[in-house]
Formats: sequence, structure tokens, C-alpha cells
Amino acid sequence: MTVVPARLAFGSRGVLVGWKSPLGAAWAQFSSPLALKPTDCRLLGSFGRSARVAWWGDRPVALTRGEATPRALEVPEARILEVAGGGDLWTAWVSDRVMLRKGSEGAKAVAPAGTLKALRVVPLSGGALVVGFGEGSLRVIRSGPTSVAYQHPIEAPIRAIDACRAGGRAVVAFEDQRGVHLAVLDAQGRMRERPYLLADYARDPAVLWVESTFALATRDDDGVSVRLGGDAPVLHWPSVSGPFALARWRQRIVLVQVALDGDGARVRFRMAKPDGSERDEHEVDCAPQEAGLRRRQLAVRELLLALPTMLRTSGYRGAALPNVGPSGCDAEYVDGGTTIHIRAHLSEKGPIRLALSLGAPPRPYEPSLWSRFRRPEVPPAIVEHLSEGEEVVRFEEEGGVWLDVKVAELPAPARLAAWIRAIREFHER
Repeated sequence: MTVVPARLAFGSRGVLVGWKSPLGAAWAQFSSPLALKPTDCRLLGSFGRSARVAWWGDRPVALTRGEATPRALEVPEARILEVAGGGDLWTAWVSDRVMLRKGSEGAKAVAPAGTLKALRVVPLSGGALVVGFGEGSLRVIRSGPTSVAYQHPIEAPIRAIDACRAGGRAVVAFEDQRGVHLAVLDAQGRMRERPYLLADYARDPAVLWVESTFALATRDDDGVSVRLGGDAPVLHWPSVSGPFALARWRQRIVLVQVALDGDGARVRFRMAKPDGSERDEHEVDCAPQEAGLRRRQLAVRELLLALPTMLRTSGYRGAALPNVGPSGCDAEYVDGGTTIHIRAHLSEKGPIRLALSLGAPPRPYEPSLWSRFRRPEVPPAIVEHLSEGEEVVRFEEEGGVWLDVKVAELPAPARLAAWIRAIREFHER
């Protein structure tokens, strides 16, 4: 099984774990790290992306680029996205600028994006620090009425970074070709302790604040080691390979890994006190509730991506690559000035409805449409392609015409291409 990067967040109502599954961004909620099954396990609507998780007071938050739970937290399609929770929720993302938002307030542009490659958000009293790295520098942005940005030069390229609150300051750990370094920032983002090498040839830094000092976890070929302050490692988990996430819970340090298992995942919890005592380790199977529906969505997405090639090989003039929607259930094609829309209405079981339209996008599916806008004339080429139990209805309104086809299974690309040709030829008569 493949171990994938995971995110971990503890709150008053349990623990959240986020990861990237074969079906898209996934997250699970547990009553505690000792639980034997999740209380919830869901998917977000973005394919090929990982879920970020946090607690907003006692509310669980899961988000990925373009979507969030709860849905009131609108998240743009940004190239970098991070979140940090607690009493306040801080969300940062990078597009052409670095944007920062507190709770559900309006987002503020706090700095140019530049060459920023990754970031972390550290909540502090009265604001937050955004810590990241770009070409040759550690970048720090302090939020406030007037945001302040610093660039601290770094000798070697940074590969990975983590940061945490340390009282009124922030501890930053980063990896380069020599190993893992540590630095300390004050509340304004200024350097208080210059970076120094703490773990030779180690990788994957994760840093926590434990009582009056920091706990730094790093991984090497022998597993994961945790050290307190600048001392030698005091806690070691052997045979840990692949990415991991780290957090503190009830005087224990908790290490989590997520291994993909079919459409679901196995979440492994390892925990121990900082001195290595009271160890516990167990795995929990997680299966997203919407897995069946998501498999159908992925099948629709593959069909829509394959369609332009079929249209070209079928002699359809000017077929262009589709603009496939983030849900994978709709696409837009442009051909010679005419826009072709395809939308699939899906449930986990039951028939699939495909809306094919020229001009204006088809209406959202409503059962009442079948009686209100039904027209008797349907292209014969469509009727000829129907199988037993399949239905087709033609609708026409000002600005567009569309077909609503009910099928038991998704059609092959060649069959769908024939339907598109039929509706266009019928419309151009």
C-alpha cells in the first residue's frame, strides 16, 4: 500500500485527518486517536488534490483548492492552500498574491506571491504569521492593519518546511540538502535565532510546542525520531517509511500515517509520551461515504476527456479539448463559434441523466422539466441509439436547445459523439 501525505488536527471534539485518495481529497473525523472507527469519513469535490483540516472552535473544517466543508467557507482555485485552526480559523492561499483570511471575513492580499513554493500559517495573539519559502529565502508575513513581509536569505534551497506557535513566538523547521534546520521568529516575523543545523541528513521536519520547549520530528532510513529542544532524540519509531503528520494529545505525541487501500485508506495512529513510555499503535479502516458516487463521477470525467479525440476521428469539424469542470460532471466544448455543453446528473445508484446542449448551458435537472418543456420531435439518430429502458426528451428555450437522455450506464465515447452530431445536425436544419 502507498503511504501518502496526511494532515492532522486535534480539537475539543476529536481529531481530524486529511489526505489525497484515488477518488479525490478525503478527510475523516475520530472521537480520539484511540478510536477503532471514524465518526465520519467524506470526500471533497476536487480530483487529484489533498484535504487540509483544522478546528474552528468546535466545528470541523476540511478544505481543498476550490471547495470547503462547511461550504460557507469559499476557497478559490489557488496553487497553494493552507489552514490553521483553534479559536480563530486562518486560511492562506497563493495565486498572483498571498491572500490571508480570518474566519469567514473577507480575504486580504498581504504580499506578492513571487516564487513562493510552500507555506504554513501560525496563529499568534492579535494576528498570524504566514511562513514559507521561495528561491533562496525564508519568507515571513505578519498580518495586521498593515501587513509586514520579510525575506531571510537561506544558503541552500529549501525542500520542506513546518512551523508552530511557541508562546508569543514561532519555531520554524526546514529541510535542505544537509538536513533539518531550526529557526525562531518573534511575533512580528523578525529573526530571533538564526537557522542552525539540528539533524544531519534528516528529512520531513514536523515541529510542535510541548510545554516549555519544542518537539522536532524528522525521518531517516531508520524511522522517525523526536527530540526535545536541541537535545538528542528521546523518542524513536523504527520502520516508519513515507510521509507522516505529528500532533500533541493529552501529554502524548501522536504520529499518523495514511496508507491507501482501494478507494479507502488505513489510518495508523502511533503515540507515546515524550520520554518513550505509554506507547500505543493501531490502524483504522476508513471508507468515504460517497465512494460509489465518486467512482461514477470519475467515469464521467474520463468519458468527457476522451470525447474530443472521438469527435475528431468521427469527422466532427474543429473539435477542441474540453473545459472539464472541477466536479468532473460537466464540460464545455467550442466548435466553430458554437458552444456545446454536456452535464451529467448522478446519484450513487440508479439511472444517469446526460444533458447535451448547444448555445446556452442546460438547466439544472428538475423532474418537472420533463412535463413543462417536453417536445415531441427528437432527432432520429438519437432514437436509433437508444437501448431498452433508455429515454430521451428534447427541450427548447430562447437561446438554446438541449436533449436530456436517461441511460442505465454511461455511453461509450463513440456513442456520445454520435448524439452530439445528431443534435447539431437537427439544430442546423
